[in-house]
Amino acid sequence: MPYSTAAINAAINAVGALLDVGSAGSPTAEFTNQDGSIVYLSQPLENDAFGAAVGGQITANIPAGSITGLVDGSAGYIRFKNRDGVVVDAETAAADAVTALIAVGAGNPTVEITNSDASIVFGSINLDATPFGAAVSGVATANSLPKTWAATATGTATHKRWKDGDGFVVGTEALASPATIESGRAYTSNSITFSSPGINSLLTNAISVTTGNSYTTNSITQTQPAS
Repeated sequence: MPYSTAAINAAINAVGALLDVGSAGSPTAEFTNQDGSIVYLSQPLENDAFGAAVGGQITANIPAGSITGLVDGSAGYIRFKNRDGVVVDAETAAADAVTALIAVGAGNPTVEITNSDASIVFGSINLDATPFGAAVSGVATANSLPKTWAATATGTATHKRWKDGDGFVVGTEALASPATIESGRAYTSNSITFSSPGINSLLTNAISVTTGNSYTTNSITQTQPAS
């Protein structure tokens, strides 16, 4: 599995927690067009917006009652705002949550350079005890770059595998492009980044909305992809 259950639960719980920030009002889920420029429906959520994650999925706590269509059209996307009406940065929160898991443990975290199923490890890079700075736009960059490492196998590397300081696998991520590795050579990595798996804002089924009509939202879930 590309990411551990602990990682995907931590990531999506971090997103849910963002909605509870603020004090001006209630968190909301907005049903929109692709770029969010049109809001067709606005669904208030409870102040504790989501329950705890199970299997990488959180379920919204929705108050009883209906909501009213704001604009005619087809809502195909969903976005979330916190209690102060600020759109949450879901992917950055998810990235920070997972990199915090990589930092756990007695020793230094590592990133292994591997093939697609990690049956071949071409080399291992020791990261700092605090491996990453804060993520920006869903991407966290490793501290104290560049990092030098020695190759222990020959072949084509396609993935990187993150391990915490106790050697437990947190997740696996594809390299930006395949790399040819030769055993015994020293390599220098000038850029090591962790990118959050994207959280899908696309609705499973679009909602046809008519201005002034009443709508009842039965369930809202958000799922952290495992890859």
